[in-house]
Amino acid sequence: MVRTVCVSLGLVVALAGARAAQAAESVPTFTKDVAPILFAKCVSCHRPGEVAPMSLLTYEQVRPWAKALRSKVTSREMPPWGADPRFGKFANDNTLTDDQIKTISAWVEGGTPRGNDADMPKPPAIFNGWSAAAAAGSEPDYVIEMMAPFKVPAEGELPNLNFYAPIPFKEDRFTRLLEARPGNRSLVHHFTVQVTDLPEGARLDEGGELIYADGTRQNDPNRPRRRPGQQPRLRLNDKQIVDYVPGRSAIPSHSPDIGFRIPAGKYINFGIHYQPTGRPETDQSKVGMWFTKNNAVQELYRESVGTPLPTSLDKTEFYRVEGKPEQFDRGVTFGRHEDNWPPLAPFVENYTVVGATAIIEPITLYGFTPHMHLRGKDMRWVLTLPDGSEETLLNIPKYEFNWQTYYELQQPRKIPAGSTITNVAHYSNSPRNKYNPAPDKEVYWSEQSWDEMYLPYITYTIDSENPNAKGATRAPTRQR
Repeated sequence: MVRTVCVSLGLVVALAGARAAQAAESVPTFTKDVAPILFAKCVSCHRPGEVAPMSLLTYEQVRPWAKALRSKVTSREMPPWGADPRFGKFANDNTLTDDQIKTISAWVEGGTPRGNDADMPKPPAIFNGWSAAAAAGSEPDYVIEMMAPFKVPAEGELPNLNFYAPIPFKEDRFTRLLEARPGNRSLVHHFTVQVTDLPEGARLDEGGELIYADGTRQNDPNRPRRRPGQQPRLRLNDKQIVDYVPGRSAIPSHSPDIGFRIPAGKYINFGIHYQPTGRPETDQSKVGMWFTKNNAVQELYRESVGTPLPTSLDKTEFYRVEGKPEQFDRGVTFGRHEDNWPPLAPFVENYTVVGATAIIEPITLYGFTPHMHLRGKDMRWVLTLPDGSEETLLNIPKYEFNWQTYYELQQPRKIPAGSTITNVAHYSNSPRNKYNPAPDKEVYWSEQSWDEMYLPYITYTIDSENPNAKGATRAPTRQR
C-alpha cells in the first residue's frame, strides 16, 4: 500500500514537471519572439539619438519598460498610426498585428524571459543618426546645413526664424529621398526646408541670415511683423520640399527614378521654430539628400490640396464653412489659405475647412502629409472621379499634432483628368479639446503652435512628364 502511494505521488510530480516545462516553452522569449517585432516596428524611433524617450534595442533596455510596453501596444497607442484602416493601403503602415500584440502581452505575463542569445536577430543598421538611412541602405549622398550655428537664448518666445544656404550644384539634381535633421532636438520644435531665391538686392551674412537691400534683417525681432492672419505667402518660385515636424522628418519618392528637383544656383531656406530650454544652446540644422540614379528622373511634386497644382492653375478652390457655431455644417465661401482664414471663434467645437483641387491632366499620387496645429481634430482626402463616383483615399479620424506621419501609398494611384481631390478637416477650439491652450481666445492663421494652419499635402507626379512612358516626351519644367 505504501509503495503504491509513492508510485502515484511520483507520477503526479513527473506530470506536474512536464506541464511546467511545456508551459515554460510556450511563453514567448525576448530574443526569439519579441525582439523581431521591436526591430521591425519600433526601433526606428526607439534608439539612441532619435525622438523616442527610450531605446528598445536590447533586452536590458526593454525589460524595465515591459509593462508600459504591453499597455501601449494593447491600447494601440504605439506604434503611432493615424489612418483609418478601412481606407487605403500604405507602404509605411507600422501598426502591429493582433498576433504581434498577443506575443508581447504573453511575454510580459509570462515573466519576460530573455531566451537563448543565439536566437537574437541582427539589429537594424544605424547610419549616424539619419532616421531614413536604414531604409535607404546608406547615409545621404549630400548634406546641406545652416551656414553657421545659431545661438538660442535661455528664455523667451522666438518667432519663426529663417536661415539660408546656397545650393552648390552646377546643374539641377533630383532626390529620391529627403530628410530634415535638427542639429539640436531639444531646441527645434519644427522646421521647413524650401528651395528659394533671395529677394532683389538682398544678401546673406556669415550665418546665413537675410539682410534686405535697405539694410534691415529678416530675423530682426524689432522688424515690424504682420499681425496673425496676415502671414506672407510663398513667392512664386518658392517650393517647400521637406519638413521636420513631430513624428515626421523624411519623405521618400517611392521609386529610385522619381525625385524632388533641387535647382542649381538657388538657396535652401531653413524656416525654424525654436523653443528655449532654460539654458543658452546652439543649433545647426541640415537636410540630407539621396540622389536618383544617374540624375535621370521624373519630377516629384508636393502641394497642398486647395492650392494650385502645376496641372491645375486657376482651377482650384479653397473654402471654409462658416456661420454661428450651431450652423458650421452650412454655407461656404471661397478664397485662399492665409488670405481667407478668419479668426476661429472661441468655444467652437466643430469648425470645418474644405479644400478642393481639380485635376486637368493625369497625375500619379504617391502619398499624403497632414498639417494642422493644436485645434486640429480630423482630416480626410476624397477622390471624385469624372463619372461622379467618390472614394476616400485617406481618413485620419483622430489627428495627433505630435505624430504628423507621411502616409505613403502601398501602390501609387493613377488619377485621371477630370477628377477632383477634396480635403475636409475639422477643428475644435473648445474645452473638450484637451490639447487646446486657450479655448476662450480667437485663433488666427499663423506660425506658432497655438495659432492654426490647414495644409493637406499630397505628393504626386505628372504623367506627361514620365520619360519612360511609351511614346511620351518629357514636358518642359513647370515653374510655380
